Amino acid sequence: MIQKAKGTRDFFGQEAVLRYNLITFFVDFAQKLGFVPLDTPIFESTELFKRSVGSTSDIVQKELFYLDSDSQKTYALRPELTAGVVRALIEKGIKSMPKPINVYTVGSVYRYEKPQKGRYREFIQFDLNSFRDQEPLFDAFLIASVYRLLTEAIGCGLKVYLNSLGSVQTKQKYSQSLLEKLSKNKDILCKDCQARLVRNPLRILDCKAGCKDKVGAIKPISDFLTKEEKHYFNEVTSFLDDTGVKYELDPTLMRGLDYYTSIIFEIALESDKSRSSVVCGGGRFDNLVSSLGGPTVGAIGLGIGLDRLAEKITTKNKPPQKDFFISPISKTYLKISYKLAIKLSKSKSISIANSYNLQDSLNYALKNNFKNIIIVGEETKDNMVVIKNLINNTQKKVKIDSLK
Repeated sequence: MIQKAKGTRDFFGQEAVLRYNLITFFVDFAQKLGFVPLDTPIFESTELFKRSVGSTSDIVQKELFYLDSDSQKTYALRPELTAGVVRALIEKGIKSMPKPINVYTVGSVYRYEKPQKGRYREFIQFDLNSFRDQEPLFDAFLIASVYRLLTEAIGCGLKVYLNSLGSVQTKQKYSQSLLEKLSKNKDILCKDCQARLVRNPLRILDCKAGCKDKVGAIKPISDFLTKEEKHYFNEVTSFLDDTGVKYELDPTLMRGLDYYTSIIFEIALESDKSRSSVVCGGGRFDNLVSSLGGPTVGAIGLGIGLDRLAEKITTKNKPPQKDFFISPISKTYLKISYKLAIKLSKSKSISIANSYNLQDSLNYALKNNFKNIIIVGEETKDNMVVIKNLINNTQKKVKIDSLK
């Protein structure tokens, strides 16, 4: 028997419905904020991800799905959405487009990492990206808006974790400071972080093995921010204070993508101190467009993992009830059952039994969350059917013409 690939999942019934409903929920949110859709291919030139995500990032070093190609050019499945969005906008002439440019993207992304709870090799991502000049109030507005939306979707407390990386120059100064500090403790770092120390010391702060905790006190990047960068960050946090967003400053927050500058953030369940439940992350990437050959354009964006979010919602929400399960008692009444189904499906959720056994139909309807079962039998000669209410266990005869 051929089975699904490792790290992937099939979605059936209510699981699939929840995913589709979530996509609709977020698309509606994005459109209300004035964002327009932008869809990109699921594979791109490998060079795009090396130049955007970062050639030293774990995503490029370990997690790209490479595609075989007869040409000398290599391709890979997209590990995130933003790089493709920026590439597309450059091709479409972002330089001459009126700003801001607000786009949303939803689709599957792929990472070749060890599958584990909450982590899969294929998952659905929803992205918002706004290309505009730096504006701390807009940054805070976007964070607050998504915080409110996710709180509504999950139905429990969330917390935003914030940091500022400053400019590229600030990141470089901090990276050099980390190199000097961590080089003295190289032997206690994991093998991956020993390599990161040479390629990109900032990645050590994102180590899942906890190397940053092994080497003692590390200066926070906030010590390296300029006066202007600190002021920008303070304006963001001040707005979040005003809007009642629960947040916490995390001076070691780095995220896994090298293109971030200035504001970065994650949103996780407030009760989850380990932050294994991060459902949203993002930040500013003011140099990505120019680094990929476009003009100098500021930008901020975020990504929401719909699969991880769906897991949180599934544990808190029962599937919605369906209206009518139609059960003909014999083949004689099958045709009228289908005519009734066509009539009711204009406004109700319906399904038709695959058996003429009434007990089987009752069991199926109860297990699949139907409110009522319509029994189609001898009563049809009088233009009637029997409706059994499965919630209060009552039944009555009703005119077929009255059903709608």
